[in-house]
Amino acid sequence: MILELKEIKKDFKITKNDYFSALKGINLGFNKGEFVAILGPSGCGKSTLLNVIAGLDMPTSGELIIDNKSTKKYKEKDWDFYRKNNIGFVFQQFNLIEHLSALENVELVMTLTGQNKKARRQRAYSLLEQVGIDKDHAKHLPSELSGGQKQRVAIARTLANDPDIILADEPTGALDKKTGILVMELLKEIAGDKLIIMVTHNEKLANTYASRVVKILDGEIIADQVKQETSINEQQSSLRKKNKSMPFREAFKLSLRNMKKKMGRVLITAIAGSIGIAGISLVLGLSNGANIFIDEQIIKFGSSNVMQVSKTVKDEDGKLENVTKAKEFAFIKDNDEVVQVRKQLQTLGSWQIDSEALEVETSALAPSENQKYLEDFLIGELPQEGKNELIINKALARELMKIYNYDKDTTEYEAILNKKIELNLQSSGFPFKTKFKVVGIVDEIDVNQSFLYYNYDDMKDFYQESKIFNDSVYDLTMKNVANYEVIIKDPKELNNVKNWIYQEDGQETSQMSFSMGSFGGQAGISVVSFALIFQTALSTIINIAQLVMIAFLVISLIVSSILIAIVLFSSILERRTEIGILKAVGARKKDIMRVFQSEAILLGLFSGLLGIGVSFGLIPIAESAVNYFSEYNVSGIIQIPLTGELFNTGITIPLLPLIVLVLISTTVAFIAGYLPSRKATKMQVIDALRDE
Repeated sequence: MILELKEIKKDFKITKNDYFSALKGINLGFNKGEFVAILGPSGCGKSTLLNVIAGLDMPTSGELIIDNKSTKKYKEKDWDFYRKNNIGFVFQQFNLIEHLSALENVELVMTLTGQNKKARRQRAYSLLEQVGIDKDHAKHLPSELSGGQKQRVAIARTLANDPDIILADEPTGALDKKTGILVMELLKEIAGDKLIIMVTHNEKLANTYASRVVKILDGEIIADQVKQETSINEQQSSLRKKNKSMPFREAFKLSLRNMKKKMGRVLITAIAGSIGIAGISLVLGLSNGANIFIDEQIIKFGSSNVMQVSKTVKDEDGKLENVTKAKEFAFIKDNDEVVQVRKQLQTLGSWQIDSEALEVETSALAPSENQKYLEDFLIGELPQEGKNELIINKALARELMKIYNYDKDTTEYEAILNKKIELNLQSSGFPFKTKFKVVGIVDEIDVNQSFLYYNYDDMKDFYQESKIFNDSVYDLTMKNVANYEVIIKDPKELNNVKNWIYQEDGQETSQMSFSMGSFGGQAGISVVSFALIFQTALSTIINIAQLVMIAFLVISLIVSSILIAIVLFSSILERRTEIGILKAVGARKKDIMRVFQSEAILLGLFSGLLGIGVSFGLIPIAESAVNYFSEYNVSGIIQIPLTGELFNTGITIPLLPLIVLVLISTTVAFIAGYLPSRKATKMQVIDALRDE
């Protein structure tokens, strides 16, 4: 005997102390080869009996015996395997998964028993043909099939795992009379190999097709009549079945098909999720671009390899005073990058063109042999020693063009080349003047501040020739110079040399401010460079922008994860029937989890890919915002990296940063989908299918 029920009772709780008895001590036995009709009016307990036989509902008391083995100690996984291995369902409402084709509905059941794709496809076509569905209709969605065709597909799905028992719940209830007869003939045809238990309230149908009719009323068996003798089939299923989990690819396929039907909602969710990823991508691009941009710009300053160093000590009264002896900085020459240490020479007079004063900052260039790096960033030529030549930046070039009445919008800076700028030195009432020729315009970052760069030795010679009585201006002024200039070989090493100086000296004061600058109010050393000031200022602005964006994207990721969770909860409610079908054919909790985790992962994947696309599209807008807040022209400051280094191993991988962003998006979505997926696993099969 393949199936036996002993004293099966089932009570349903109505109120705290009130119960309804749906089954009252049922005793039945079934063999393969029988076509059993359980007949009775609505509410008599026949569907409850079917659910108990299927392992979808547990009896209050009694014992279900399968193949001479008691199920009293069955755990949830045992019931799952029982349904997967032994049971096939034919439902009144067909219960086909709407977003899968007829062929895929049949194949789905076989994925749970570990059959490979080729075998599944071949068997599914064969079963559909057996029930009268041709290959063309096999590729149709359920919505494209008639009621009779749907039920035929449902029967083919029932046969997919070659079950020993087929349970049919009012299989003709949703069909017209003619189609119902065809379905019943089909069930009768396969009854010789299986045990078929059909629940119906149609007595004529039961008497016509069933070999045995069991009548039930108010939860009790009132008749058990054999209409036709049948031979008992003891043959085991020839289909090799394994207790396998649903492969992730099948779970992804189910979810992807479902999402295609709801593309509007998926798109809105993906857009919400993409905001955070786009933010991360832009922050990453800003950080990467800023580093590249700063490295590029810092060496474009005319004096980017020149920095001013000064030192203060406390005198006997505890007051701060400047150290003016060069030997205090002798240790700096120990650095391999340092070329020269010299006293800082500042221009003491005013610069002018044709008596019109210029407001301009000045700085001395490195020796000519250390100016070669500027050739790549220069319009014109480098100044030559002994010729009173200098170079200027674009801001000063524009100022000169205004004086010469050039078009205010022109950017043809070459027009200023070879123009003369005069230095007017006023000292004790004795004016000294000399003219310098503009031979080059350095292409440094345009911060709208006029700068000119002069040759140190030329200016020194001019000061020495300018005398006040018997002493040169140079000798008189340099006695009180407290600052020294350090020349380094490579401008890219400017920051490293600065850090080395601080480290060697052991005392660090604050750097000079962007304008006037001051010591830090304590004894120690100070290193100042306009290039470094620019680097610090720009880095500060970028860091602030990054912090604002990080705060924004963290919030957006939280919001997107909540939205994904809500979408999945909605999806679960919409897919209750699908969950019921999967559980009815033996899907385990982790199979159901995989279906909805797959949907979460797909939402995260779409969000990540969309976010990356959006971030590239937003680069011009983001750069405009950075330009506006920084007041610098920093075009190209956002460069989203397309390659990345793997854990500081030196190995670079194409698209690694973008791959990581997509992984972040899918991980956030996966976490957000955990609770909804858990909820899906707890859904009762009976409730899910009853809703249909």
